[in-house]
Amino acid sequence: WHSRMAQDIDVVRSKQIGRLGVSSNEEPERICKTNRAEQPRGIAQSLKRSIFSSRNVGSDTSDLLPSIVEASVAKKKIITEKELLDSLEEATITRDDSRLDFMANFFKENSVSQLTVMKKARVVWMNDWYPLQDCTYAISLDEEKKEVMVVFRGARTQMDWRHARDFKVHKTTNPVKEDFEGKPSHIKLHSGFFNYLFRLRKDTNTRKYDEIANKLYYYGQEFGEDFSLVVTGHSLGGALSTLFGFYASTDERFTKRTYVRVISFGSPMVGGCKFADSFRYQEKIGKLRHARIHNNRDVGE
Repeated sequence: WHSRMAQDIDVVRSKQIGRLGVSSNEEPERICKTNRAEQPRGIAQSLKRSIFSSRNVGSDTSDLLPSIVEASVAKKKIITEKELLDSLEEATITRDDSRLDFMANFFKENSVSQLTVMKKARVVWMNDWYPLQDCTYAISLDEEKKEVMVVFRGARTQMDWRHARDFKVHKTTNPVKEDFEGKPSHIKLHSGFFNYLFRLRKDTNTRKYDEIANKLYYYGQEFGEDFSLVVTGHSLGGALSTLFGFYASTDERFTKRTYVRVISFGSPMVGGCKFADSFRYQEKIGKLRHARIHNNRDVGE
């Protein structure tokens, strides 16, 4: 997403926003850190330093804020860099996303980045224990669409890569409840991905899948029973989203209104032929939809 955002900025940079201090080669974590140890004000300061640099943005940033400047013309008010950065800090501290609506003008019309800024979803849970050894995910709610989304992070830690490279096969019971022609009683899955979601914790004797599924259902109850589930992720997160979405499609809590939607980016293969047959069956009966996005001739193609 970060590379795409940088491309969208480039499209309108010469016309509207000047030069921003954002490089498409930088890692997203350097742009906006999500370390639990940082306080909201510290996060805001980090965000401000990452997006803007004094050598790239002058004291008069009126070209960065066309909508605000137009509204202020009658009052002869100039929007300065300090006012811009203060608004970013205030939005971060108060968690009021509406304060960032003006950022939609930074990007190309109807681009992914602009739609992302305009989206009214809010993050309600973030499990970010990096660098501890835990599966990292976030949950957001979209009140307009009555949609709950879980996002899985890609490989970042040594533990992540250890799971990703665990190519052994794990044989487990097929979770699909309905009978269909040729239905296998068991399916084979990538051992590393399966263990990330389904191994029993020694301290609580629970599974990560159950923890996430229960949280999703809990937050979905803000919309009553009438909510939909979207699962997404990149790389390792794409594999986890594929696996999680498949199991969620067999859970009646998430298929009352519509099917479970899975959107994976650069996901490796997660299971064998019998898993694929069961996955396709869930799609056929309208409980699951999967948009699998990858590069041509990708390793997981």
